[in-house]
Amino acid sequence: MKKRIFNAFIAATITAGVLIFVGIVGFFMMIPPVIYFFSLTIKLLGISDGGSFFYVIAFWSILAFFVSLLLSPKPNKV
Repeated sequence: MKKRIFNAFIAATITAGVLIFVGIVGFFMMIPPVIYFFSLTIKLLGISDGGSFFYVIAFWSILAFFVSLLLSPKPNKV
């Protein structure tokens, strides 16, 4: 069980790192799909304050944690 939680934590960390990199590069270079993805997530979450970039990263990281936890193989009981 500990290994499953650790792997899910790693998946969430990688997701957060990728979103931070893509978000920063995408907003500075004004790449339309990146801006559309972040604005769609902000609308989905119903956020209207200034920290919305970090809320988007937190939302997808938490989602990646639980999806990774659900999809990881369960240990066999012998």
